[in-house]
Amino acid sequence: MHDCSGLEAGILNKLTMKIAFAKRTAVFAAVLFCASLGFGQETTSPEYGKVTVEEIESIEGDWAPGTEAVVLYDYSTVSFELVSRTPRVRYTYHRKIKILDLQNRSNISRVIIPYLSPTKGETFSDLKAATYNLNAVGEVVAFKVNPRKIKETRIGKDSMEVEISFPFVKSGSVIEFSYELISKNFSQLKPWIFQGNLPVVHSEYHTYIPDGYKYLRLVQGLEGEITHYTTRFQQQSINTTDLFTRNMQYATRDFGNRFYANFSGTHDIYLMFNLPAIVAEDFTPETKDYLPGIRLELSEDFLSQSTRTLVFDNWPDLAEFVTKKSRVRNKSVREELQHISRAATIRYNWDRDKAKSIYDFVRNTYTWDGTYTTDNWNIGQALNRKSGSSSEINLLMLYLLRDAGFKAWPVLIRTRAEGNLQTIYPTMSQFNHLLVSVVLGEKEVLLDAVGETDVFGILPKIDLNELGYLVDEEGGRWVKLRDQNKIVRTTYSRFDLDNTGSVLSGDISVINENYSAVIERGRLEQFPDNPNEYLRDFVLVGMVNPQIISEDVENADNTDDQPLIVNCEVTTKDFIRTIDDLVFLKPMMIKMVSENPFTEKKRLTPVDFTYPLRDSHMLGLRIPEGYEVAQLPQPIRVLLPNNGGSFTYNVLEMGPILHLTSTILLNKTTFLPSEYEAIRTFFEYVVSKHQEDVILRKKTIQP
Repeated sequence: MHDCSGLEAGILNKLTMKIAFAKRTAVFAAVLFCASLGFGQETTSPEYGKVTVEEIESIEGDWAPGTEAVVLYDYSTVSFELVSRTPRVRYTYHRKIKILDLQNRSNISRVIIPYLSPTKGETFSDLKAATYNLNAVGEVVAFKVNPRKIKETRIGKDSMEVEISFPFVKSGSVIEFSYELISKNFSQLKPWIFQGNLPVVHSEYHTYIPDGYKYLRLVQGLEGEITHYTTRFQQQSINTTDLFTRNMQYATRDFGNRFYANFSGTHDIYLMFNLPAIVAEDFTPETKDYLPGIRLELSEDFLSQSTRTLVFDNWPDLAEFVTKKSRVRNKSVREELQHISRAATIRYNWDRDKAKSIYDFVRNTYTWDGTYTTDNWNIGQALNRKSGSSSEINLLMLYLLRDAGFKAWPVLIRTRAEGNLQTIYPTMSQFNHLLVSVVLGEKEVLLDAVGETDVFGILPKIDLNELGYLVDEEGGRWVKLRDQNKIVRTTYSRFDLDNTGSVLSGDISVINENYSAVIERGRLEQFPDNPNEYLRDFVLVGMVNPQIISEDVENADNTDDQPLIVNCEVTTKDFIRTIDDLVFLKPMMIKMVSENPFTEKKRLTPVDFTYPLRDSHMLGLRIPEGYEVAQLPQPIRVLLPNNGGSFTYNVLEMGPILHLTSTILLNKTTFLPSEYEAIRTFFEYVVSKHQEDVILRKKTIQP
């Protein structure tokens, strides 16, 4: 994927490619070149090396303060080659960057280009790179990159990385590079992303798709509209003898000198202009699919006269494919699964205990190989190796649960970093992981036997995309992945104000459930010998110097779904101000929201909270004799649009005790930039109410 995401993170993002080739028939054992042989070359690509004086001298533009560089031109083409039975896709990339202010940072002159290794069917070639400056008489001078400054490194098992170090880069320089990638994967083309961490003046993407292929076109992003033009490149007759003369490396014995072929196709041009840089913002989604871009996925291959098996006419057809693919046909494997299931559940009577025993058995017995994939579903091999991919291990758990008498179903998902699912086109390639849904009573529980979270019924964070596709006996349906993985926190506080009106003492109990328990257990592990430090950092937030009298933590080591309960007794002088005979006291002493996380008036990226939230605080405050209430905060209830959430706050006086309730509820976890004003205003209300004082007054003593 060519992701314009800034030089610090590298020019390109890594793309995991799933190679799925159609069977080819002998009648189409021909050579097809589209753009690579000049067929339909209606391209506006700038000529490499043509940098003007104006491009170096000009620094005009509506750039944000501190902008280091701007992409003047970003260009890519996608064309096809069919060589015998080996189809290939050719990608060309050309980028020109203007350096505005170097700011004494060296990484602006460093570009990293990742790609897949040749063993994965991808090759890198034709790299050209140079820096352009003006000499003493105002002429453009090119400084080519020394080949010794180009380093190629293997990154992991299947990935490579090319690092380019540009020479003589300074404020005002223009750097330029171009290269080609050849890939054997034509089922899913590399997406083009128009926007990134640098401003982009001009971004242009060309695709040359032969009539022999039909692709689904998926348009993503939030920033503006993509200008789109479509033309045709004309039919061509190719004499393979002439072709071999011009491209000897492609000559094969499959072609005779008498073969001619006619070709035509569609040339699509996509353009965007003057895109602002994406800046780092709090609660920005991990994925980049909110950036404007184009993704193309093969739906039909007419050259082999077959429909791609990973693109379906409807979702029930996809569900049927998954059901057949995941079926265990080997009799000995089925018998072994039944034996394992009986052994794992024989000691338990309750359904939840049985299901949890299978979940624990799979996690403790089978090793995940670290790959997320829906390509390899060989349960027999996973049983023998005691290891497998994410889908293989979870399918093992699925069939063990079924053998134990449970209704259990596979749930196809796309992990968070890969972006959101699209629900319009039924495609398998967008999924890269598989979960298990098991029915316990009237509730469906989602399970994942791989990943960092080992709590039954709690999914790892990487799984928490918006939707998953559940395949059951009725076909399939969409399920929400985050609803069962909420942050649920309830705080009960009881405090007494002393007779001087200056000291608070009391008890606090924080009950953490669901994902809140997972998060807080992780925080507790950071303080194995000093739980008081945990209390100060994560519970008594806002107290400057509390005196902790006692503390107790329940279920600290419990990896089941039991709540984590933190209790403490504390004395503090915080949150109290005295002026004459008035006492100003902030009742939100625990988990106060003191700052709005959204301060900018406008936002370019969506807001992603990851987890639904229910944060409740209930306080009972005893007022000492000799004091009376002078003023209480007014109650409030704030609602987010479309049932996105709510905030309620109220303080009541009941005799000598004040009762406070504050509840923040976030049902919705993702808010688009168009909804940003609503979520910003929502938290303004929360901060405002949490900062309000209860005002007490000393009673007048009657003579």
